[in-house]
Amino acid sequence: MKVLIVNLRIGTGSVGRIVSDLYQGIIASGNECKIAYARGNIGDIPVEDTYRICSEQEVMLHAGLTRAFGNTAFYFKNSTKRFCRWIETFHPDIIHLHGAYGYYLNMEVLFKYFKESNVTVVSTLHSCWDFTGHCCYFDYINCDQWKTGCKHCRNKNSYPSSSILDNTARNYKRKKRAYEGLNDCTIVTPSKWMARYAQKSFLSNREIKVIYNGVDLNSFKKYEEKSSLIANNKPTILCVASIWEKRKGWDDVIELSHIIPETFQLIVVGLTEKQKEQLSKETIAIERTDSKEELAKLYSSATVFFNPTYEDNYPTVNLEAIACNTPVITYDTGGSPEAIKNESWGLVIAKRDYSSLFRYTKEVYQCQREFDKSEIEAISNAHMVSEYMTLYEGLTL
Repeated sequence: MKVLIVNLRIGTGSVGRIVSDLYQGIIASGNECKIAYARGNIGDIPVEDTYRICSEQEVMLHAGLTRAFGNTAFYFKNSTKRFCRWIETFHPDIIHLHGAYGYYLNMEVLFKYFKESNVTVVSTLHSCWDFTGHCCYFDYINCDQWKTGCKHCRNKNSYPSSSILDNTARNYKRKKRAYEGLNDCTIVTPSKWMARYAQKSFLSNREIKVIYNGVDLNSFKKYEEKSSLIANNKPTILCVASIWEKRKGWDDVIELSHIIPETFQLIVVGLTEKQKEQLSKETIAIERTDSKEELAKLYSSATVFFNPTYEDNYPTVNLEAIACNTPVITYDTGGSPEAIKNESWGLVIAKRDYSSLFRYTKEVYQCQREFDKSEIEAISNAHMVSEYMTLYEGLTL
């Protein structure tokens, strides 16, 4: 079996790490795999197993055009045509797409190739972008235009932002047409929450399968050695995000930093210098870290991990914390609660219910809990890869 994985990046970011894990699993099973990408380094993936779809300059220009006119994923036909010709030389049995947005593909050209070649396609939705006219998420603004056709977008400044023109109505139709007539295409969502939305969209006539994301349990595990940032005599609340923004609960983190009792400690990771200034002086504010070991030690040392996201698919940070034996507290929003499989793994609370957050944190601090290792295996990247391999094999029979 030959599998081609398509994503913006390899190895970095939550989706990039998923792509690398899938590659390793496919190769380990004795099958062939190549990855097509556009940004960053390829890590430990052999050069001969990669294809760069476009240059960094083309990505930046694509981003600039999107910000001015919208139409992300509908520029640079020629680079996508070259990519399609390269696909012919590999002749994959399955093409696994992890999102056409990211300023690196022309969706119409690629999907036209899918239809003409009759290749088997797996499309994993890491956001709602595929079935909206513009945005990746719409819960935060309470919009349901995506069900019938987007127009006059109230969220066009969100990623992938469009500052001048509003082409959401046209782009909605273009995406819908791209998927129409694609005979052999399975939709995968990393959460039941996302699956429910996909089933109400123009993708409803397709097979939609839920496969949860997984994390590397060799990297994210409980460390007995505490981080030097953790005070031993205080219950500690840890918050982590790659980018803090309103949708991720940034306003709530600011508020929390100013109301948290003195007997508690708050650590926030993933900040800019400007954001650090918005938090209380007592908060331990840390910029983004790409060190898995450093992050795992922070998870392991914290009493609880608090994820105040207002809309998310299936946050990997939740899994990383649980893998490090740290309970997760999150809002009842998006697919975030789906990571909490049992009571020992955490608590789902109402938005801004800080009293429950403090109470649960204190309870955990006073009575540390050991997670069942066999249960944690269910959130491993190995389990995720196994689920995808089963899907691939079923599609190529």
